[in-house]
Amino acid sequence: MRQQASEARLAAKALQKKLQTVTDPEERKQIAQQMNDLYAQAASLRNEAKQRHYMEESIEREFLSIKANLED
Repeated sequence: MRQQASEARLAAKALQKKLQTVTDPEERKQIAQQMNDLYAQAASLRNEAKQRHYMEESIEREFLSIKANLED
């Protein structure tokens, strides 16, 4: 997921550079919309990756806690 987020950000940055050279207002509007969508997608993917990571850590802590209680 983090890889996908990184790729989406790179694509958005490429569009941002392209936006600097385009003069047609309609094309600029479309590029800006695509760029915003890619940045939003990247943020969403990063947040989901963080949530999954925290969930994995929580599950691991719970497992270790249960294992320690069983050993007692």
